[in-house]
Amino acid sequence: MKRIFVICTVLLCSCNWFSNRHYIPSSQIPEDTVDVYLVGGQSNADGRVLSPYPDFIRDNKVDSVYVWERKQKEFGTYQLGPGSEYLSGSDSKNSRAFGFDIVALKQLQQKENKNIYIIKRTKGGSSIAPKTSENSGSWHYPASDTMSKPILLEEFKKEIQDCIGELASQKKYVRFKALLWHQGESDFGAPFDAQYFENTRAVFEQIRLCCGNHNLPIIMGTISHKSIKFSEVIEASQKKLAETDSNIHLIDLSNETLQDPYHFDYNATVSFGNKVYGVLKEIK
Repeated sequence: MKRIFVICTVLLCSCNWFSNRHYIPSSQIPEDTVDVYLVGGQSNADGRVLSPYPDFIRDNKVDSVYVWERKQKEFGTYQLGPGSEYLSGSDSKNSRAFGFDIVALKQLQQKENKNIYIIKRTKGGSSIAPKTSENSGSWHYPASDTMSKPILLEEFKKEIQDCIGELASQKKYVRFKALLWHQGESDFGAPFDAQYFENTRAVFEQIRLCCGNHNLPIIMGTISHKSIKFSEVIEASQKKLAETDSNIHLIDLSNETLQDPYHFDYNATVSFGNKVYGVLKEIK
């Protein structure tokens, strides 16, 4: 009986925690043109820093920043913790972690003094190649039945389309401002690294097509040279992407520090976010 009581108490607390999340129905978004920022990639885009939190994260929430919830089909408070897999695609432990995106976008929110809206689809271990040894999901285009699951690009595109459709039903127009991106560790090594340039370019083209903006700014970071998954071939491909597309902005993260063999630590995450904000604030 005691065990049942404890389980019920935990479930009740979890439900109460989740019910405190604030949703904004599309009809109540004040702007007729809604600026939306996209976030994609693998674990370092997902976020892996569990503590400490920046000062602007209070009670696991970020005021005035809202993220698209794919099940609710509404924007909800950017909120970390159990139940926030809608946000990160992570397991319950990593759902408490923050990433560079919120560091950048909260600063932008403070500068512009208005709500910020985000669609985020990230998955630790995911690759651009159709399938790698990690087998933790793929962004590859075109999709196929033999790809690693989940098929992230198709999921991301559906969220974008759902958002456009929902806001259009309220006579609101979505203006996609930028894609924030970090990915590449899972494509480390042959033959995947040699395919990285073409594979990533194809993914970016699809996201831009889905957004209706062929010039959508893309802000992407390189991989720290301290990572055991650093690849000179991947880095060269990232540089080539930026060199051949004036709307791709590459952030040099080669000297950033890690908290484990793969993931940015607190200082690196904040530094990455600050550098992304430096680009975002110049985008009109």
